[in-house]
Amino acid sequence: MRVGFMGLGFMGSPMALNLSQKFPLTVWNRTATKCAPFRSTSATIADTPAAVLRQSDVVFTMLINETAYRAVLDKDFTNALHGKTIAAVYCGEIGMGLRTKFAINLFLITMTAGLAESMNLARAQGVDVDAFGEVLDAGPMASAYSRLKVAKMIAEDWSPQAAMADCSSVTGLVQEAAAEVGAQTPLMTVCDSLYKEAVARGFGGDDMIAIHQVMTPAANDA
Repeated sequence: MRVGFMGLGFMGSPMALNLSQKFPLTVWNRTATKCAPFRSTSATIADTPAAVLRQSDVVFTMLINETAYRAVLDKDFTNALHGKTIAAVYCGEIGMGLRTKFAINLFLITMTAGLAESMNLARAQGVDVDAFGEVLDAGPMASAYSRLKVAKMIAEDWSPQAAMADCSSVTGLVQEAAAEVGAQTPLMTVCDSLYKEAVARGFGGDDMIAIHQVMTPAANDA
């Protein structure tokens, strides 16, 4: 199966690099410099989004905003779509897709903060953090996401896959969406405060799991 990937930012690039290890991959990004990590792989770097479609059986997109999507949807791309199957989940009338995204973002953000707090408690108690990761990984709560973020905390690798500043912006949007419909989101309220504090303390460019740094005694003494 030939795979295509468009959008090589903080989130898209590591996903695409993983795919390049298992499938013939074709990538594209609006900013060509973002393709640099793929020049040392077997991936093909396409000149246009349409070229990605033509060279792929399955295509993933990880584009940041409407401007990025409009850069993809030109006439050549539309023509290349002919004969392709577009897979999507129907969430309802216009606007329901965004509301679904907000609900899922709430789960992601609170789960990330909870995982960081768990690691903080483990370290404070003198628990072997590698053992902590193994125990978590052996249970039903384990996931590809938990394995990835636990490994980053153990290595103190704060390089961004999803940046703290972006996460903080999303927490605000989710809070606004909840207020509009009168939904109670007490966990998100706490996370909103934590992520804003993290950005204010200079962690905005770090990965969202770096919220762990805000919870550590060393960070709080700084």
